[in-house]
Amino acid sequence: MTAGTPSGGTGSSFQAIVMQGPVAADYTTGILATTPTTLPITNVSIADCDFGTPVNPVTATTPGVTPSAIYAWNVSNVTLSNVKIAGTTLNTTINDAR
Repeated sequence: MTAGTPSGGTGSSFQAIVMQGPVAADYTTGILATTPTTLPITNVSIADCDFGTPVNPVTATTPGVTPSAIYAWNVSNVTLSNVKIAGTTLNTTINDAR
């Protein structure tokens, strides 16, 4: 997959990768007697992609650091192999336990 910048555009996307698993706080509104287990998005591989240059910079995927080119919430073992974002090649695994 290769993303480009549309004619007259300023970026290929707002964020290159957005992965959000279930949010535990969404289940604590009093509707349910107990909060269910919120399992993360798990074991995803993204390989050989060029996401172009998103509007947001490539920064560490850290809780509380947004916006970033990569947004991850409640994910486990998301592997990036030869993934290019804004000219930076990433070979890493993203984990965000919530």
